[in-house]
Amino acid sequence: MLLGVTNLFFLRALKSIPNVVSVGSPAPSSSRLLPPASSTAGAGTAAAAAAAKKFSPSRLLNAVKLRRDGPLCLMTEHREAFWSAYAPATKPDTAVLNRLVDAGVSPRIEESMSVVNNEILRRHFLELTTNFLAPFGPYLRATAPSEGSSPFVDPPPLPPFRADEFLDGLAARGPGKFLSKRMRSNWLDLYRRFLEGRNFMPWFQKRRAAAEQEQQRVWREARMSVDVQKLISKMSELERVDLFNAVEKHLLREVQHSGSGTADSAATSQKLKKDLQTVFNVLPKDMQQLLLSNPKRAALLHGSPEHTKVPGNPSLQGSIISQTDLSIFPL
Repeated sequence: MLLGVTNLFFLRALKSIPNVVSVGSPAPSSSRLLPPASSTAGAGTAAAAAAAKKFSPSRLLNAVKLRRDGPLCLMTEHREAFWSAYAPATKPDTAVLNRLVDAGVSPRIEESMSVVNNEILRRHFLELTTNFLAPFGPYLRATAPSEGSSPFVDPPPLPPFRADEFLDGLAARGPGKFLSKRMRSNWLDLYRRFLEGRNFMPWFQKRRAAAEQEQQRVWREARMSVDVQKLISKMSELERVDLFNAVEKHLLREVQHSGSGTADSAATSQKLKKDLQTVFNVLPKDMQQLLLSNPKRAALLHGSPEHTKVPGNPSLQGSIISQTDLSIFPL
């Protein structure tokens, strides 16, 4: 790192340095300083200098020329600028640049126009970021139970993420219509550097955990709203036994985590108990006796629900498990 370099010999060497920042004002004795303005035009010159520091789309060509000349232009005139060998992956969006408003000289106008420009830039970079992160969506998207399926089965895990497979698939698909107009040919290298950065994995794990939590919430709500009688009417006897075990598992899990005593947890437990009893009532008598041989399961089924009939199968109905029948099993 070279700091405070003004010698012409070192300025010639800046061309081979990858990153150069030129800041501050030149010394009064510098031969590269432009002649001072006359005293009569002092106020106008100060206003013009202040206006020159503000962004204007018309200065885009000057910025391109400054980048092309490189830091060697400091040998003839001091400028505040930044030169870098870094190759940007995005192209300048002329549509956004043309929408930016020149703030002018008035402080009042400057403040109001700055709000407008900030909002334009904020939306622009938000749109860029959203489209850039879109390929990660399948790895961070919660799924809901399909129509007519059982929400009592375990939800499918989120797709595993492998960086090499992700980059190969992205290279085959392309960056998408939005990014293809705004990114250069090295767009895939930008994704590769993003994956190798130290911030990617913490960000990905945090978003992944949030997606898994959201998926658990969606499936829990689906279990609360499902019509179990309609669900079991389309099942075979073996599928009903599996459904009983699945409902029982979720009920035990809900009871285990219901220490907070919230109304939502109590309502969920009550719904699962009713569903468990409904499925139990349509099982064969010998299967019911086998299930009741477990004292903990008998405690879950404790109660006297109404006689259950399965829609579409009027002849199929379950036995009523009375409180007296269950009292022989210790709790």
